[in-house]
Amino acid sequence: MLTDIFHQKIKQSAEDIASKGYCLFTSTFTTSVFNELEKNFEMNRHLLSPAKIGRGVGKQLNTLVRTDHNIWCEEASGDFSPIHKVFNALLTMCREELFLPIKRYEAQLAVYGPGSFYRKHKDKHLGSPHRLLTMVFYFNDWQPEHRGELCIYKNNQKLVQVQPRANHLVIFKSELEHEVLEAKLERRSISGWLRDDIL
Repeated sequence: MLTDIFHQKIKQSAEDIASKGYCLFTSTFTTSVFNELEKNFEMNRHLLSPAKIGRGVGKQLNTLVRTDHNIWCEEASGDFSPIHKVFNALLTMCREELFLPIKRYEAQLAVYGPGSFYRKHKDKHLGSPHRLLTMVFYFNDWQPEHRGELCIYKNNQKLVQVQPRANHLVIFKSELEHEVLEAKLERRSISGWLRDDIL
């Protein structure tokens, strides 16, 4: 299900996250598993709704900040167990190698249509302190002119610009500021967070 490259890389990922703040996987699933996962993603396309910002009753649409569409994985239909396997592998790594108090994870499907973006923000902040690590997995047959890259920053300096290529996965510290540049062609992904709280 998961490629040998993924299994080899995860041993190094803890060191990368600790030293650089992020880690990039360039081959996550075998071809057959990726294709099935993509099919299940497409099954849920009609269920996606405009993404909101904020928490709880304070959630609101703000198209100056983000213009993607999403749905939580637990609300989607189909088999997303491969993504759960990735999360469980990362969860084990974080507990054993980074000594992070990860207790659970959450994930959502996301689509950025042409012209969509997500301005600079942090996933971990005073109002929402429980996300420790952010993960993004991509489905796109990506070319440079398609844009929609993920830019990650530290101290106002760009750490890395991640190309949203099919079967690539990036994991980074949720405290780091990041943004999705405006997409010129549709951009599909599954985003997730490793958290230190319980429901």
